Amino acid sequence: MKWELCIEHMNHLVHNPDWDRIHEVIQQMDGKTITNFVLDPADDEGASLLCGGGDVINGEKRYKVEYYCEDGSGYCLINPEESADKEYELTIRVPDVQLAKHCVKQEEVIKAFEYFYKTGKRNPELHWEEY
Repeated sequence: MKWELCIEHMNHLVHNPDWDRIHEVIQQMDGKTITNFVLDPADDEGASLLCGGGDVINGEKRYKVEYYCEDGSGYCLINPEESADKEYELTIRVPDVQLAKHCVKQEEVIKAFEYFYKTGKRNPELHWEEY
């Protein structure tokens, strides 16, 4: 599969990035300099995976990951360890309050993107919530 990596809303576009480049962007996200990116199929056919955040919360980087299907449906990666009524502030272009369960740790983000990069699908080993 060929991909386009759009960093910070098309200000930086990488055609057909390798996995190492995507992994590097995830690690570079800090909620300040890089706050979001999208991995889209180069031919515009298939799902997209979006990531925002990178802010440090309770000593760990946290991110929001969303999967958009071709049919218009969407899923959010969730952290089942977080309570449903708790919230955190994440920066996705601008600081905003997110449900804590939507603020996932870096290892889950890497698993989600690596699987998506290889298959174009959601990682079935992770927890997703349809919206």
